[in-house]
Amino acid sequence: MHFKNAIIVCAVYFLTSAWSIGLNSDQLIQANKRFETDNKCKNGICEEEFKKFVTEYFGIAWKRPQHLGYNSTDSDCMNVCRLLKKLATKDKSSDKLKDKILTPLEVKLYVDEFMKVARSHEQPGYLTLRQLSEVFNYWKPMNDTLKQKSEHLKSGKGEGYVLYVAEFLLIMLDIKQPGKGLTIAQIKKFGILYDAHKTSHSINPKESEKVFNDLGITVNDELKSLFKPDKPVGILLMDLIMAAAERKEMLMENDLRVISPSEVMYARNDFNEYDVSKDGELSPKEYAEFKEYLNLISKSTGQSSVLIEERRLNLENFDGIEKVNFAEFLETVLIVEKHDSAEDSMSSGDGSCSDESQ
Repeated sequence: MHFKNAIIVCAVYFLTSAWSIGLNSDQLIQANKRFETDNKCKNGICEEEFKKFVTEYFGIAWKRPQHLGYNSTDSDCMNVCRLLKKLATKDKSSDKLKDKILTPLEVKLYVDEFMKVARSHEQPGYLTLRQLSEVFNYWKPMNDTLKQKSEHLKSGKGEGYVLYVAEFLLIMLDIKQPGKGLTIAQIKKFGILYDAHKTSHSINPKESEKVFNDLGITVNDELKSLFKPDKPVGILLMDLIMAAAERKEMLMENDLRVISPSEVMYARNDFNEYDVSKDGELSPKEYAEFKEYLNLISKSTGQSSVLIEERRLNLENFDGIEKVNFAEFLETVLIVEKHDSAEDSMSSGDGSCSDESQ
């Protein structure tokens, strides 16, 4: 996947949340009952069964098999995985505003991670409870919680219990981090913190603590341990932003676009994919294709003068810069999102979005 494509994927899923609430617990329970009771991941669920379920429960017309990811040659598990990712992006008659939902991007992130671990064990779409502890091994708070959940399930269901994707999403819905995420203004605070320390070996713990205090986040012993200057500046910056997104629970009603913890992790995965040097910063060579894409969208027509000027200023920020840090990366993703949102406002606005066909 090229760099600009990764950003486009982020932008598409950020944008999708504007017209779909994602998936709630009732919808996931129904999917689990319908498709995954005694599911052996074979090829036993026909297209007509998928069509009936989607039409009757979700109120979505079945236009064609590929419309919601169905492929007659694939296993049931793969078809259900794609179906849930597609349904998360659609307006549905069963949508209800509940206390906890999984956003479209969260569904994609969690399903992709589930399938990544399943494939690593050469399994067609299920995980054992022991394997559940391998999920999100790069996201410590989430991984620690999943390990606890695994032990709890073992005591109730036995060592040999198997998880399929809808039940896994129900688990993620139950344990998802309470943090609401960060606004772009709050992300800029971390950018300023980085700029003050980018020539140092790491970030001063007291300065990190000050930013968290400014955000109204209680600094406990766990955070103080995170602040220790034992990592390169760029790597520590990513950890600090992720920790803040997970802990920032209070947001004002008039706060601008908020990036949720899962969105931050999704962007971090993309950032790391292209950070060849693994130093938490992107060199000119590493971000060259992304700048080329920004230049392309800056030439789009039909956009507001404010948006055009914002994109122009964003491009200027890359002129002569030696490194792009994670805070700048997140800010730029929001510029792309605004571009896609403005483009969408001129389209038919039918609430659909193009995503992968497989």
